[in-house]
Amino acid sequence: MMIKSARIVTRAVLVVGLLVLASGASYGQQLYPLANGDFALPLSNGSISFLGGPAPLNVIGGPINLPGNHISTPLPLMLGGAPMAGFVAVPTTGGHLTILNSIGMIVGSVNLPGDHVGQLIELAASGDIAVQTSGGNLSFVSSAGAFLGAVNLPGEHINGPPLVIGAGAAAGSLLVLNQNNQLFIIAPPAGGSPTVVGRPLNLPGAPAAAVMVGGNVVVVNQNNQVFNVILGAGGPAQVGQPLNLPGAPAGPPVNVGAGNFFIVNGNNQIIGFSIAAGPGGGPAQNGAVLNLGGAPAFQPVAVGGGNFIIVNQNNQIFNIFVGPGGPVQNGPPLNLPGAPACAPMVIPPAAPPAPPVPNAGNLFVINQNGQIQIVAPGGGAGGGPAPVGPPLNLPNSPLYAVPNGIPGVYVVCCTGGTVFIVDATGPGGATVSQSYNFAGEHTGPPTMTTAANGDHIVEIPTTSGLYEINKGPAPGPAAPGPARQLPENQLGGNLACVAPVVAANGMATPGAVLASVVDTGMMGEQTSAAGAEVAVIDADSEAILEQALIPAEPYEIDYMVPEEMPPGSTLTFVSTLSDVSSFGEIEVVGEGATPYVVLSPITVESLLEINLEGMAGDLLVLTFELENIGVLPDDYALWIADTEGWPVDLPVAELPLMPGEVGTVDVMVFIPEEAFPGQLNDITLGAQSMSHPEWTGSDWATVTVADL
Repeated sequence: MMIKSARIVTRAVLVVGLLVLASGASYGQQLYPLANGDFALPLSNGSISFLGGPAPLNVIGGPINLPGNHISTPLPLMLGGAPMAGFVAVPTTGGHLTILNSIGMIVGSVNLPGDHVGQLIELAASGDIAVQTSGGNLSFVSSAGAFLGAVNLPGEHINGPPLVIGAGAAAGSLLVLNQNNQLFIIAPPAGGSPTVVGRPLNLPGAPAAAVMVGGNVVVVNQNNQVFNVILGAGGPAQVGQPLNLPGAPAGPPVNVGAGNFFIVNGNNQIIGFSIAAGPGGGPAQNGAVLNLGGAPAFQPVAVGGGNFIIVNQNNQIFNIFVGPGGPVQNGPPLNLPGAPACAPMVIPPAAPPAPPVPNAGNLFVINQNGQIQIVAPGGGAGGGPAPVGPPLNLPNSPLYAVPNGIPGVYVVCCTGGTVFIVDATGPGGATVSQSYNFAGEHTGPPTMTTAANGDHIVEIPTTSGLYEINKGPAPGPAAPGPARQLPENQLGGNLACVAPVVAANGMATPGAVLASVVDTGMMGEQTSAAGAEVAVIDADSEAILEQALIPAEPYEIDYMVPEEMPPGSTLTFVSTLSDVSSFGEIEVVGEGATPYVVLSPITVESLLEINLEGMAGDLLVLTFELENIGVLPDDYALWIADTEGWPVDLPVAELPLMPGEVGTVDVMVFIPEEAFPGQLNDITLGAQSMSHPEWTGSDWATVTVADL
């Protein structure tokens, strides 16, 4: 394991209006509001405490020591279904899931196979929890922590959660996608075990996004092909032909209603489409492609009336309209200085009978230099965006920016533990109504609460403890009051946690070098003289594979995945920050972990966009694409199988592939004379490494016998 100093580049990551600008992700830093008004606060070393609400908060439970370490994906899940409202499901490394009530009592726990991937979801109908773990496992756990059953699906899960099907014959079931773009419908356990509904659907390419539309799902692959899929009792089924769009998708399609969508690609081209207006009920493009400048920085922001705001990485702001005729640009763009820090936030109106908010409907925009500008989406020439008042310049760079509960007022947390309460309601632009400078450094986003008397409270977690700011009553941005601190010794643990290594997608192949980063630079005054340690652990055997001490600052870690690591196994990177206590003893003050799933370096993919049909007696050709996604050259033995026993021919038995090389193989399939209309035959092509037999890949294509 090679360790070298690293400079970490600030990145913007948008999560439902919350901006996380710090590189990496630190754990144990965020307050999680529970359904009953209390809060859960994960701490270092896998422990967790509970704080009672409404504000001012006080510790009411914990710290509870959980097995393993807190992880970034999935995050804890706050349960809302009766009678478990106020409970929280906490995932930790090693596939552990613990259910706790709002005062820190453990209700139940399970240890699932593999390690956590994706996200936890709560099923509204039953209150049960669906949990994805590596190796294609999807488990179901009751809200009391009892294991209900699992299904083991081929391939590895995508990083997103399962989707709950809201309508149609499969309503209430889950749609699961794997990284080969295979779709499965899973019926949750109802007095029995979970089951796979019907046949899976195999779409070409790797999945990029999936959006539910009633009983259908819009699937987009990374080649920007769009598919309309109906979710029925027989499993998922493709409707019509796919729609081929230019470029690669920069995010999921945006639903504008009446079956119409638009998507932004990586070149900042806007393409509208209808989900069912194409041949056979497939998708069709609406209008012409709209070309905007630069590369998109965030997902589009809806501003009403079919209009959306697009921001590029040069901080140009575009106002577009998207209707059934496709996208059009409203006026020229607005050019703002600096690089954008987060997606613009729409200033909300006040709830009656409160007086109107002057800037309601305008945008709160902040760049990475701390410059804030109010923008009217359609206030410029031709309906383009225009600035409102002069910019406000904050002295520090922003880390988090969130609305604080009073319309038009925002909490901006910046470097150095500084906090600014920003009033964006005035016609003269944004102003600072109050500022604070807390000890230590911010460890997570602020959380908004409301006291029993109606006052709005903001909770600020830093490395020196938890601070509360009383922002005053609504309506109106009253001058915030002084801050109250809950020191760490009252919280029952240390808020400072080490950011773990950062990788592209949490996946790796044997022999690959993971160029990752351990970032302890957010530790502020608690940066440890005792340094930090990073370890690589085999999650299955819990054996420590590598271990090294590093100084307490950002450092790059180069780790080579062992060739002998079998696909499906999990490597867990654990980073630990230590300090010297007042008694002269070394103690752990922060810990974080990130799992990485080991993939097979060979992928096989059918190039059929829809199922192939043929008549009895026909000879069909199926084309498969094989790619070496690993870093080592290899020779692969090929095999063929089918479900109906038809004559099939594989012209080649072996295929050599260099790293990154793609090869194609044609398979001949003869439909026998005795085949009957509607008969289905799944033709599978497999590849196995001749140097490492455990490296395998396969895919299938379906042949349907057509009616006479």
